[in-house]
Parts: sequence; C-alpha cells; structure tokens
Amino acid sequence: NARINFKLGQEKKAFALSEADFGLWLESEDQWGMRLEARPVRTDANLADTGTLKLSGTFQRAAQPGQTPMNLVLSLEKAQLGQLSHLLYGRDRGWRGALDLSATVAGSPADLTLTVDTRLVGFRRYDIASGEALRAQAHCTAHYRSSTAALSALECHMPVGDGELSARGTITGPLASPHYDLGFTARDLPVSALAGLLRNSKKDLAADLNASGTLDAVFSLHSAAASDAPPLWAGGGRTS
Repeated sequence: NARINFKLGQEKKAFALSEADFGLWLESEDQWGMRLEARPVRTDANLADTGTLKLSGTFQRAAQPGQTPMNLVLSLEKAQLGQLSHLLYGRDRGWRGALDLSATVAGSPADLTLTVDTRLVGFRRYDIASGEALRAQAHCTAHYRSSTAALSALECHMPVGDGELSARGTITGPLASPHYDLGFTARDLPVSALAGLLRNSKKDLAADLNASGTLDAVFSLHSAAASDAPPLWAGGGRTS
C-alpha cells in the first residue's frame, strides 16, 4: 500500500503510483530483480479506474547507465479509456472502452527493443450509449535509441475482419516534441467496420447506417517543419 511520486529535477510531477507493491533485490553479484504492481493516478485529479499497472524483470550492472542490460515485462490491465485519457492529457477526451496492454522491453537504454500488444473492447463516444461493442487489437514492434530519442523500425499490425490495417515509420522525441514520418496501409479492410466505428464515434448518426465492400489504401503522415503547422497527409486508395 505504498505511494510512489515522480520528480523531474526539483519539480514534483502530477503523476504518481498508488496502492503500490514494489520490490527490488539483488539476485546475484551483477543482476538485480524487481517487481511492481500499482494503480496510476494524478495528484490533481480524482481518478478511480485507470487500471492496474504491473512491471517485473531484471537488469544488470554496467559501467555506464546507457549500457545497462535489461529485460522487463510491463502490463496495464482493465483500464477505462476515459479515465486513462484524463491521466495522460489532464482531461477526459470523451472516449469509453476497456483497454489491456502488455509490453516487453529488452536490450539497454542505448538500444531497446520494444514489443507491445493492445486490446480494446467496447470503444465508443461518451454520449453514445447504444452503440455496438467494437473490439480491436494490435501488435507493434520498434527500436528506441536514447542517443537520438527516436523510435525507429516502428511497425504495427491490426487485423480487421479478413483484412488488416498496418503502420510503419519513425517517431523522434516521442515524449517531448514528437516529429514523425509514418506510412499507413489498409488491405482488404471491410467498409462495414469503418461504418461501425463511425456510428460509435459520431453522435446523431442513423443507427442503421451501414456499408459493404472492402477498402485498399496507402497513406503517409509527416510532421511539418514548423511546430505550429498542421501535419502533412498524402496518399490514396480504392473501394470495391
């Protein structure tokens, strides 16, 4: 039942871990083990359903922190999407649904290999109560280098019916001011799935709005050179 707060320099951040069970121990002369189970919270908000965060794994001694070999397993279970968006953005973005996430982190901070699996159940807008229970899952891999603060070789795949939506590219500075160069591909994507997403995310649409057929498309997304400029989209596709 511990509480873990976070500081950046002398500044105490709004993020914290509540109801925490945390352990750190020396497994051998050169290897540490750790475990953590806690509930993510914000000190400036009353959040009750952000899910359970679990972290376990090992890391070894090294001459430089950036060379520390590590192998970690992270999961976030039963997070309510509205509460999670409030945790991350400081306000509820109006999304609803239950999110489960699992990830593995292997390598060293200088060169990490990331593998992430997510599952979202019941996505809808907060003021749409009668929408169908949309489900989505995705598998992503990437490399992170601390020297360049960049996610490279990013690749995500999300099956949709008999088709797939995928993304590839690079994101630089993902935790600060991100710059991205991404490509998106839709292959045999059921148009009925897009209609279902539209019904659950746009209010006052006809409940029987539907569509049939498939979509194939290729798009690219680039961040603009100026930080206040909108991103640049390009691409095209076809339906049948």
